[in-house]
Amino acid sequence: MLLGYDPGQFSSIVVAQESSLFGRKELKVLKEHFIYYPKSHADLAEQFNVFWGEARKSRTIMLYYDRAGNQTLNTKKQLKMDAERLRKELERYGWQVILMNKNQRTIFHYEHYALCERLFGEEENNTPRVRIDENECPNSAIYLSPVTQRNGYIELDKTSETKVPLQNQAGLTTQIPSALLYLLFGLYEKWLPDGVNNISYLPGSD
Repeated sequence: MLLGYDPGQFSSIVVAQESSLFGRKELKVLKEHFIYYPKSHADLAEQFNVFWGEARKSRTIMLYYDRAGNQTLNTKKQLKMDAERLRKELERYGWQVILMNKNQRTIFHYEHYALCERLFGEEENNTPRVRIDENECPNSAIYLSPVTQRNGYIELDKTSETKVPLQNQAGLTTQIPSALLYLLFGLYEKWLPDGVNNISYLPGSD
């Protein structure tokens, strides 16, 4: 199984699996799970296992988590610690969890943005297709992730995460879409368009 994970006071995971249709890779985003403070990693793991524990023969999880830029050293350590804690809680239920982001470089949002433009544009026959279950993943939509620009670079506008009460954040903030973004980039970084790191590539820049 493939999981994207966005930790914090509001924590979410997005569950997906890959398949092949007529020789073209397809990612099916199947389910979203979330909890918020005072619930913890243990509660998120329990929620996941209640839904998936009996249904899955394969017990291996590949977990992709936050590798965002512009983070302090302490924040980066906390993100890694959160992933480790979720891994341990899932392993209590017999899941084997592989942390996929160890030793990976920092990923910036303008890279997420460019990759999603390519994937969701579906203008190429060989790029993977992404399909999101609208019933089980009502809050995972990328269009709920507004963007802004700073110094010519595309950045995610995360102000909603500080304005909306925790209990309402599932459908009104960038939290769950972020979990999906981490998963997409972890799987499909190789499809990042050439020249994306050039500031002139980005929409609205000179």
